[in-house]
Amino acid sequence: MLGPSHCAFAANVDQTEQVSANPPVLTTGDTDPRVYWLHEKLAELGYLPLTFQRTVPTDGLYRIGWGSPDIGEFTWKYPNVPDTLRALWDPCRYTELTRGAVMTFEAEHGMPTDGYAGPAVFRAISLYAACAMASTHPYRYVYVNQSIPQTVRVWENGAWVFSAPCSTGVDAAPTHVGTHVIYLRNREQTMDGVGPSGKPYHVDHVPYVSFFYRGEALHGLPRSRYGIPQSAGCVELAVPDAKRLWQLTDYGTLVTISDPQIRT
Repeated sequence: MLGPSHCAFAANVDQTEQVSANPPVLTTGDTDPRVYWLHEKLAELGYLPLTFQRTVPTDGLYRIGWGSPDIGEFTWKYPNVPDTLRALWDPCRYTELTRGAVMTFEAEHGMPTDGYAGPAVFRAISLYAACAMASTHPYRYVYVNQSIPQTVRVWENGAWVFSAPCSTGVDAAPTHVGTHVIYLRNREQTMDGVGPSGKPYHVDHVPYVSFFYRGEALHGLPRSRYGIPQSAGCVELAVPDAKRLWQLTDYGTLVTISDPQIRT
């Protein structure tokens, strides 16, 4: 795995400046020495499916600042990490994997779950790392397979622990392919909008709603069958399956929507 000396930012780090400066607000796509530091701490606290091993163990006792990450190596905690999850990892870049971990940390500690790593997040992570107060929750990841029959699966700490049929968006209103982060959850709500035909829709008491991309969400909805595209962009499940999925996910959980043209 890459160490900080291999990252493009390493040669330009002014450590004296980094010691005294507050951390910036980091977000998806950023590359900065503090991204590597953030990954080290998130891994140590259990918010990433990776471990970090310092080359010199005592370096952890002599911290210079957020801009001077320790030298070491990241490794995956589990041998069977999904390829789609592996592809998100870059120790030098703030990716959706980072954003999800930050949101999970924020949610667990009563902070606004915006996925931005600003001064409050850096200070809170520093405090919990110094006190060795790691997360007690398992790492979970959602994969939605859009090839027919469509399914949604949950990966937890190295094993697939949940699978259920689902239905994603029709061609005129496709579910967005890629990896997203659950950012809003409602146990029940009204859902309305305009369908792909241009006709308005209104549905009361939609249960177990977890938004992951704009107005697209995982949620329950009674249907005569599942496994085929039939929604206006959401991922629909039978209500009992949606309830179980709700229990297995939270703010910050990553959701990958597969390309329907690729068999998995």
